Amino acid sequence: MKISKILEAIIAQVTFDTMQSGRNYMLKDQLMLAILRYDGTFAENILREGLDDWQIYQIALRIENALERGNKNEFEIPEMFFQSYLSKIQRDQKTDNLSTLNAVIDILADKNTASSKIFKQYGLLTIGC
Repeated sequence: MKISKILEAIIAQVTFDTMQSGRNYMLKDQLMLAILRYDGTFAENILREGLDDWQIYQIALRIENALERGNKNEFEIPEMFFQSYLSKIQRDQKTDNLSTLNAVIDILADKNTASSKIFKQYGLLTIGC
């Protein structure tokens, strides 16, 4: 499996931030928020083609608010989660090359994520619906 350097860096940062903050829940949504805020990702470039900056900002803000209200009883160990998560994406999307776009597709396809619900509210979600 080949992981893009940007996705690898984002996951490392999210893992570190999660461990520092003690917020070990809603990890997919934390990853989506980090991707939206990281300039130059493949997924961010695609989203910017269809959205205005203010829309991306609003979506990121709503995800952040969902994280604050999130279910704090669903703790996971970030290092273990992201390692198995990347393997899951690889299997589900049948690819050996993983990028931020693969992560975004998976997160939005999961109807249980706040990200999926928020994108749907904006009329932007057709993946997995």
